[in-house]
Amino acid sequence: MAINKRFVAASIIGIMMSFVFAPSVKAYAIEGSVSGDTKKAAIEIDAETTEEDVELSPRAIAENMNREELIKFTEEQMKGDGSTDCVFNVGEDYISIEVSFNDVAQFAELAKNNSAYKESWDNVVDGISDVTGVYYDLYKKFDMNVHLYAVDDSDRDKVLIYSCNGQKIYDIVNDGESDIEKVGR
Repeated sequence: MAINKRFVAASIIGIMMSFVFAPSVKAYAIEGSVSGDTKKAAIEIDAETTEEDVELSPRAIAENMNREELIKFTEEQMKGDGSTDCVFNVGEDYISIEVSFNDVAQFAELAKNNSAYKESWDNVVDGISDVTGVYYDLYKKFDMNVHLYAVDDSDRDKVLIYSCNGQKIYDIVNDGESDIEKVGR
């Protein structure tokens, strides 16, 4: 099976970063102010009122969510378009996310044995760590840690990459084979 290293690395990084930097949603703002009875104020707004786009990033929206809303938001973002298989475990002080991508285990084997693939692998590891850092910034107000495991799609017990709160804890290429105890399991 031929694996295009750039395609795999770019796909994984793209998927992971899209969870965090998904397209913004639009809201509309009006000029002026409203005081008193909002029904009366709405009637008084005339044709001079202008609409302007105000971009609200998913991160800005998530910063104002309560714990349960943030967990649901994270799950929706991580599952994205359905191309990623995700398992979520939530505890009092953590969220643990397990993701698997097709061909990542084969890509790891290539990176172990061929230096031409190692740089791309390291970029994937850094991208996953960045994702946990962004989510940790949102979860730390609830005193929660964010654990993210990239696992072998054919053996979900085999952890390929583990990151927590923006820090790489383990990756199979640079750290060798190891049994990683998953939080929440």
